[in-house]
Amino acid sequence: MSRTPSTRRHERTREAILQAAQELILEDGLLSFSMRKLADKVDYSPAALYKYFANKEEIMEEMRQTVFQMEAHYSAQRLQQNLPPDVLLMESERTYLEFSRAYPQYYELMMSAGGLFPANMSEFFEHENFKGLVDLIENGVKSGHFRLLPGFDAKRMALLFWFLPHSVSTLRATLMHNCPDEFEQWAVEVMQALVNNISVK
Repeated sequence: MSRTPSTRRHERTREAILQAAQELILEDGLLSFSMRKLADKVDYSPAALYKYFANKEEIMEEMRQTVFQMEAHYSAQRLQQNLPPDVLLMESERTYLEFSRAYPQYYELMMSAGGLFPANMSEFFEHENFKGLVDLIENGVKSGHFRLLPGFDAKRMALLFWFLPHSVSTLRATLMHNCPDEFEQWAVEVMQALVNNISVK
C-alpha cells in the first residue's frame, strides 16, 4: 500500500527531528540533551514534538539504533573479510577503538541505558555482533590459526575480546581522560599480546 502525502510528511519530520537530536548530542554531549533544546533547534514547541515521538526515551532509542548501524558500517568499511583470523581479530579491536575515539558522544549514546538492551546473558549471546565474534574465534580454531586459552571455550574467548575494546573506550573517556593516547597505546599493546598468545604460528 502506497503511503499518503500526510504519512510521508510525518516521516520526513520525524527524520528531521532525529537528525537535529544527533547534532545536539555532537555539539553539547548526551548529558545536556533535553526536549526543550531539541524543540528550540527544530523551531517547534516542546509539546509539538510529542506528535512525532511518545517521549524522550523513544527519541534516544531511535538515535541509539542509528548509531549502532553507523558503527557497523564504519567497521565494515575498514575490515577486509579475507584477512587471516589473527589480523582480522586485532583489526576489529582497533576499529572499535577508532570509532569510539572519533565519535565519543555517539559511543556514550550507544552505552547509555536503553529499552532494547539484552535482558540476560542468554539474550546477549544471541546478538548477531557477539555471535560474529564467536564465529571468528571458532573458525580460527578450526583452521588451526587459534588455540583456546586453558579454561576457555570459544564463547568465553569471544567475551574476553568483547570486554577489551569496550573497557578501553570507557576508561579512556573517564578515569584515563588526562592521558587517553598513552593509555590507548598501552591497551593496544595488551590486545596485540593476547592475540599473539592465542595465535598458532
